[in-house]
Amino acid sequence: MPASKDYRQGTLLSTLTGFLLCLLITLGALGTAQRAHAQANVLLIWDTYSAGTQSLEAALQGAGHTVTLSDTDEDSWDNTNPALTGFDVVIHLAGSTYMYEMSTAGQQALVDHVAAGGGYVYTEWLAFEFDDMGWLTLMEDLIILERYYGRSESMTYDVVVGQESHPVVANVPATFTFDSGSSPTTLRSYGVDEPVALMNDDYGTPGVAVREWGDGRIVGFNHASNYSYDPLSDTNIQQLFIDAVSWAGDAMPCADADGDGYTDDACGGTDCDDTDAAVNPGATEIACDYVDNDCDGAYHGDEVDDDGDGYDECEDDCDDTDDTVYPGAPELADTLDNDCDGLVDEGALPDNALVITEILKDPAVVGDSYGEWFEVYNGSGQYLNLYGLVITDLGSDSHTVTADVWIAPDGYAVLGRNDDNAVNGDVDLDYEYSGITLSNSDDELILSFGGEELDRVEWWDPDWPDRAGESMSLIYGYEDVDSNDDPDLWCDAVSTFGDGDAGTPGLDNLTCCDRDGDGYLDDACGGDDCDDDDDDVNPLASEVDCDYIDNDCDGY
Repeated sequence: MPASKDYRQGTLLSTLTGFLLCLLITLGALGTAQRAHAQANVLLIWDTYSAGTQSLEAALQGAGHTVTLSDTDEDSWDNTNPALTGFDVVIHLAGSTYMYEMSTAGQQALVDHVAAGGGYVYTEWLAFEFDDMGWLTLMEDLIILERYYGRSESMTYDVVVGQESHPVVANVPATFTFDSGSSPTTLRSYGVDEPVALMNDDYGTPGVAVREWGDGRIVGFNHASNYSYDPLSDTNIQQLFIDAVSWAGDAMPCADADGDGYTDDACGGTDCDDTDAAVNPGATEIACDYVDNDCDGAYHGDEVDDDGDGYDECEDDCDDTDDTVYPGAPELADTLDNDCDGLVDEGALPDNALVITEILKDPAVVGDSYGEWFEVYNGSGQYLNLYGLVITDLGSDSHTVTADVWIAPDGYAVLGRNDDNAVNGDVDLDYEYSGITLSNSDDELILSFGGEELDRVEWWDPDWPDRAGESMSLIYGYEDVDSNDDPDLWCDAVSTFGDGDAGTPGLDNLTCCDRDGDGYLDDACGGDDCDDDDDDVNPLASEVDCDYIDNDCDGY
């Protein structure tokens, strides 16, 4: 406790002189700083003039505030020692005087001060006096924390999520620990002008709260200043007081520097960037500019790397929920476009992933430009998407699949020149291509994906099946990229579809061939025809003398 008023005035004069010198030196920096503390005139009503109180006084003055100490301790203050006239903010310390009630004159003066636009910053044990003792009844609107019980130990303050940019807590760590007496609390309910918690203690109850009431502002702390330990000497606690004074006293003039109708949040406004008129709480969030346009504390969702793979959607992450998917990721055989190049599983597919199994190169019921098609088989063991598949021949034909065409494992897809069933021979296509024609005599079909060739079939007369109106069909059971190179494993289809051409588009092919059309299947695949290239040779043919042919396939 100070020895005399002269002592306090001498201390104040010395401190103010030092502050003025510091202010002159740093005046230029204040002009450009984003957050500068302007001067507030503070009355510090103390409980004990301890080393902690003196340390807090010096910290406030060092930050640019003018501090006047009360002439007496808080329970004896009555608005005459000194009066509140001319003060912007009152700091009310009440840790060691909890067994004595402030005079009603003092209480009423504090209430009137805040209602008229002044600031009020207080500590415990005011809630003890109000809630447990039934005192300070005039100050209910100012004591914004409701007490549960008391404790005296190490405690931690944590910034409440979403309040990180509030001026009172913006300059302290998100979490810090100090020793003090305190009260676990809850926010007092008023029905209007409700208080807001800015920091919680380690019990999860409000440790720092604010309320805007009347024309003034209130900041409440749940620590008990000079009750035990020395919280007022803690630099983080001092910073909270410095910023609480600035906010509660509106000591930082609130400007609207960019003219967007919102004042700077550095002085209690809501504009998080008062240098940019496009940034304010009424703005629309813009994707991919990495600016909090609407001042809600968050970027546009596309600017957030949700899966933690180092890329967000603005950086072309095509699936920001999967950390195996991002630009440049290794392509995996997982039915996903891992590297975000628009292709799925390119370069990662197993052998025989896609096999050409049927080709109708010479339709009979419609013209070639309507009825040509070919079929592919999925032998990968997983779902395949043909999006990005490149179809070519050894000439100039070329087409890239530009739509999603999914094929189930062991399933088929049919691709053709015209997907209108009314004119294409009534074949159901999975995809219509352009730029590809299928020659009847000699041609090729080459399938590539991501620069990797998956399969090709090259056919020529007379070795390959070549009947008009009948598809070339790979014998069922030989669906691999090596077997479909062998013309002996292809045959002309016999079962009809649609408007009358022969083939099994989208279905399993025959298990054997009847290439010569004599009604008997080739014995090479389990049939009875010992020469399936000659329709005069079959089990019911008559044996012809002296032709040296087993006409009836009986082995003689």
